[in-house]
Amino acid sequence: MTLTPTKGHDDCMPALAEIPVTLAKYGHSPVMVVFTDNVRGDKSALEQAFPSLLHDVSPVPSSTFDDLALPDGWHVCRLSTTFQVNSRMNCLMDELQCTADGDGELFVAMDLEWPVDRETGIYGKVSLISLAYDKAIYLIPVCS
Repeated sequence: MTLTPTKGHDDCMPALAEIPVTLAKYGHSPVMVVFTDNVRGDKSALEQAFPSLLHDVSPVPSSTFDDLALPDGWHVCRLSTTFQVNSRMNCLMDELQCTADGDGELFVAMDLEWPVDRETGIYGKVSLISLAYDKAIYLIPVCS
């Protein structure tokens, strides 16, 4: 799991931009490859931070892969009321209680989303909580 403050990179770009400076200072080769999950969206910012990415680039044609889809049997459930959230979380806690006789573990994937002002870097309140468990993705909007 990687915890990041936002999908945008405005908050970390100054630090990333120092990487080429440090590499050159200690005699290392410039950055040749960067991995991202948003190539089109991150392209200009990464090229600005890593100018070496502008040289000897061979574009790769668009992907022929199908769009990512939920696996069969999975569903998305929006929990928009306090009652819905409490009911679902109580069910998860009940399942944890049942497994306490065994190993007492419950695995849940969790993600939080919140706005960031790109000019000031000020973070807003958490606006969405996502939980994935037992072939269900629960979306909990907490702030508009």
